[in-house]
Amino acid sequence: MRAGQWLWLTLAIPPLGLLTTGRLWPFLYLRRSILGFLSPAEVLAKLARAGFTEAAAAPLAAGAVTLYTALRPSV
Repeated sequence: MRAGQWLWLTLAIPPLGLLTTGRLWPFLYLRRSILGFLSPAEVLAKLARAGFTEAAAAPLAAGAVTLYTALRPSV
């Protein structure tokens, strides 16, 4: 699935965006930002360092989306 997502973001989205809007840079930015997301392990580590407890990551849509949940202690 990851390879398919990479191909879609690299070979399909930029040309389709250029054809439909006449602009390429927003779709290249979109690709770069999506591919630059932190891994679930990195997000969970950041949540733990920020003081959240019971942090969990649930992959959805074959891993294209991840739902994060965590509890914030009362202050």
